Amino acid sequence: MNAQVFEQRGPSFVSKESKEIFLSSDDLISLLKATLDKGSCCRFVVKGFSMHPFIKSKDVLTISPVGNKRLAIGDVVAFISERPKQLIVHRIVKVTDDFYMVKGDNSLCSDGLIPKEDILGYVVKQKRSGKDVCFGLGSEKYVIAFISFYTHFFVVLSFFLKIIRFIVRKFKNA
Repeated sequence: MNAQVFEQRGPSFVSKESKEIFLSSDDLISLLKATLDKGSCCRFVVKGFSMHPFIKSKDVLTISPVGNKRLAIGDVVAFISERPKQLIVHRIVKVTDDFYMVKGDNSLCSDGLIPKEDILGYVVKQKRSGKDVCFGLGSEKYVIAFISFYTHFFVVLSFFLKIIRFIVRKFKNA
């Protein structure tokens, strides 16, 4: 999920008064870094489909600084992609001593190994249409990370839906 493009006015940052402020991608990255470096959380509106269906375009994410938190498989983190330079929010699917492998739930490929020091923060809260969304950030995040690591999420979801439809039709006809 990237925070680079929001409508046609650029990325938006949600102020304390819940007003949207539209920023360029570089400005959003600078503001996010400065806020997290001071130990504060920040919220912003995302756009994109790489984390669909768990994080959708126009959701508001609250990012917390990593601090002393030990990030784990399944955590959703924010980091800066260098080519092109943009803020990315994806899920950790593998952890090594010095790196995290990060991948969008709806992406075919991972973002590669991201050095631990390059992770800006992690998602602690998600809102959609003004309501809290919890699914994808709770204990189910481990299952989602596992599925995402080994395959494309929608391929698996589509397969399970076909099996469920087949079973339901069999019971209806029995």
